[in-house]
Amino acid sequence: MNALLLAQTQITVDWDKIKNIWDFTLFPVDGKNVTVGQLVIALLILVAGMIVIRFITSIVASGLKRSTRINPQAGIILQRIVFYALLSLLVVSCLQVVGIPVTTLTVVGGALAIGIGFGTQNIVNNFISGLILLIEQPIRVNDMIEIDDHLGKIAAINSRCTRLRRIDGIDVLIPNSKLLENSVVNWTLTDDIVRGDVEVGIAYGSDTELARKILLEITESENRIIKNDPVHAVKVFFNSFGDNSLVFNVYFWMHASSVGQIKELCSDLRFEIDKRYRDAEICIAFPQRDVHLDTLKPLEVRMIQDSAN
Repeated sequence: MNALLLAQTQITVDWDKIKNIWDFTLFPVDGKNVTVGQLVIALLILVAGMIVIRFITSIVASGLKRSTRINPQAGIILQRIVFYALLSLLVVSCLQVVGIPVTTLTVVGGALAIGIGFGTQNIVNNFISGLILLIEQPIRVNDMIEIDDHLGKIAAINSRCTRLRRIDGIDVLIPNSKLLENSVVNWTLTDDIVRGDVEVGIAYGSDTELARKILLEITESENRIIKNDPVHAVKVFFNSFGDNSLVFNVYFWMHASSVGQIKELCSDLRFEIDKRYRDAEICIAFPQRDVHLDTLKPLEVRMIQDSAN
């Protein structure tokens, strides 16, 4: 009996301690005290709300992707707006539910401002740069760009950095601010039309007019090359009298969304050029040198028998 009373007393004391901790005042705001219990409830509501917000945002993103009237870039902007709007509403709502004054945000905002001033300039810079990229759209998702030594497609524009999928399959994370502060070559900013060229050298003495005619016929029969367009017409140039060959270049335009498509077409054209030139008996030249010996007296040539034989 005494043991049972002692246990009940101990339990009562423990609950009293927990209640004291729960009601412990952390700091006063606007004449009201913010307790540990209020802060815990606010954090629980915040965590649960974040799960709900991410679920809602994913549904919005899926709907925007299925929509044919909204381009992908506008869809990303709308998704970000929905996310941050719901997040702001969640923060204000959870403060109101637990009775924490909204003026608490002023204190938090001041603390964040001090942190930003001392150590988070780059984070804020990249965040704002990401918003500028999404709004101005100098670079969009699926654009083919070239920056520094990297060439590839934009896979995603995130809050802090942009993910570039290089042509070799490697992902490169580029800070958003770098895309605004440095020179970037965007191959597909206004359209997906790009120029390609193939160089070929033929032997001296070959029929240059026939060589030019064959190049034009090959490009005319290729469906991937843009034709019947004065601005993007196929051009064949006799570029130079080289050391070993007569150098021709054929320039053409095509619709391409990746470097691989350009390389594939150039390779197919080279196969066809090699075949057609061999049929026309036009020799594709190779490096060669003529060596002239200028001496004041005849060269002495000796034949030495191998002692092993």
